[in-house]
Amino acid sequence: LLTTAMSAQTQQIINSVKKNVTIVLTTHYMEEAEKLSDKVAVMVKGEVKAVGTVSELLQRTGKQNLEEAFVSIVGVE
Repeated sequence: LLTTAMSAQTQQIINSVKKNVTIVLTTHYMEEAEKLSDKVAVMVKGEVKAVGTVSELLQRTGKQNLEEAFVSIVGVE
Protein backbone atom coordinates (compact mmCIF):
# COMPACT_ATOMS: atom_id res chain seq x y z
CA LEU A 1 0.00 0.00 0.00
CA LEU A 2 1.44 3.36 -1.01
CA THR A 3 0.56 6.50 0.87
CA THR A 4 0.92 10.14 -0.10
CA ALA A 5 3.63 10.65 2.51
CA MET A 6 6.62 8.43 3.07
CA SER A 7 6.40 6.26 6.17
CA ALA A 8 8.72 6.88 9.10
CA GLN A 9 10.17 3.40 8.58
CA THR A 10 11.04 4.19 4.95
CA GLN A 11 12.65 7.47 6.02
CA GLN A 12 14.77 5.59 8.58
CA ILE A 13 15.90 3.09 5.93
CA ILE A 14 16.90 5.88 3.54
CA ASN A 15 18.82 7.69 6.27
CA SER A 16 20.63 4.52 7.28
CA VAL A 17 21.85 3.59 3.79
CA LYS A 18 22.40 6.96 2.10
CA LYS A 19 25.93 7.26 3.48
CA ASN A 20 26.97 4.22 1.44
CA VAL A 21 24.91 4.50 -1.75
CA THR A 22 23.39 7.09 -4.04
CA ILE A 23 19.61 7.27 -3.87
CA VAL A 24 17.52 9.07 -6.45
CA LEU A 25 14.27 10.02 -4.75
CA THR A 26 11.46 11.74 -6.59
CA THR A 27 8.80 13.53 -4.59
CA HIS A 28 6.36 16.40 -4.77
CA TYR A 29 6.67 16.85 -1.00
CA MET A 30 9.31 19.48 -0.33
CA GLU A 31 9.30 18.72 3.40
CA GLU A 32 10.39 15.14 2.63
CA ALA A 33 13.07 16.34 0.25
CA GLU A 34 14.30 18.83 2.84
CA LYS A 35 14.57 16.12 5.54
CA LEU A 36 16.06 13.32 3.47
CA SER A 37 18.24 14.89 0.79
CA ASP A 38 21.87 15.86 0.76
CA LYS A 39 21.30 17.48 -2.63
CA VAL A 40 18.10 18.58 -4.37
CA ALA A 41 17.40 19.08 -8.06
CA VAL A 42 14.38 21.16 -9.05
CA MET A 43 12.89 20.07 -12.37
CA VAL A 44 10.26 21.71 -14.53
CA LYS A 45 8.85 19.78 -17.50
CA GLY A 46 11.87 17.47 -17.50
CA GLU A 47 14.45 20.27 -17.36
CA VAL A 48 16.67 20.76 -14.32
CA LYS A 49 16.32 24.36 -13.16
CA ALA A 50 18.49 24.25 -10.03
CA VAL A 51 20.71 21.82 -8.12
CA GLY A 52 22.25 22.20 -4.69
CA THR A 53 21.95 21.48 -1.03
CA VAL A 54 18.85 22.77 0.69
CA SER A 55 20.97 25.50 2.27
CA GLU A 56 22.37 26.53 -1.11
CA LEU A 57 18.91 26.72 -2.67
CA LEU A 58 17.59 28.75 0.27
CA GLN A 59 20.53 31.13 0.02
CA ARG A 60 20.15 31.43 -3.76
CA THR A 61 16.46 32.34 -3.49
CA GLY A 62 16.49 34.18 -0.17
CA LYS A 63 13.63 32.00 1.06
CA GLN A 64 13.01 30.40 4.46
CA ASN A 65 12.10 26.85 3.39
CA LEU A 66 12.36 24.54 0.40
CA GLU A 67 8.70 24.95 -0.55
CA GLU A 68 9.18 28.71 -0.95
CA ALA A 69 12.50 28.22 -2.74
CA PHE A 70 10.87 25.76 -5.17
CA VAL A 71 8.11 28.26 -5.99
CA SER A 72 10.73 30.97 -6.56
CA ILE A 73 12.84 28.74 -8.82
CA VAL A 74 9.97 27.56 -11.00
CA GLY A 75 8.44 31.02 -11.18
CA VAL A 76 5.01 30.16 -9.78
CA GLU A 77 3.11 32.85 -7.90
